[in-house]
Amino acid sequence: MRTTWIVLRLSVTCLLLSSSALGQTGSTGALTGTISDPSGAVVAGAQVKATNAATGEERTGVSQENGNYTLPLLLPGSYRVEFSATGFKQAVKPVLQVNVTETARLDVQLEVGNVQEQVTVTSEAGLLQTESSTLGTVANSVAVSNLRWSTATIPRSSHSRPALPLR
Repeated sequence: MRTTWIVLRLSVTCLLLSSSALGQTGSTGALTGTISDPSGAVVAGAQVKATNAATGEERTGVSQENGNYTLPLLLPGSYRVEFSATGFKQAVKPVLQVNVTETARLDVQLEVGNVQEQVTVTSEAGLLQTESSTLGTVANSVAVSNLRWSTATIPRSSHSRPALPLR
């Protein structure tokens, strides 16, 4: 009996921990892209900083040798994204929307110049989700309140029978 109780407790603990870990990735988005120079050559080691406009939380990353960068696990919302590298002007995307389960793509071309100079990026993130096959949507309060919570549509198994007491 005591062993069964311990196994039951461990099972419930594992279930609770695994469900919270899965929920973290289902409620966030990401940002990815490629950083290049005016000639089209990739810029490795460029700094990327995304600041959440609502919370002020900052996420940073560095572009890889192939010029690609990724900032995962961003909370949905509006972000200010800054790009900087030695020998280049700083580039800024003042407003970039990150949605739940989506990976926004923002490719940036840094201009050669003094680090003190700043360039504002005006390109838009693409509407087509090409970074992953994950599906998600942002629902407003009206859509949520219009959901029907009926159990009448739950299919019943043809093999289910009411439990009968054994004698």
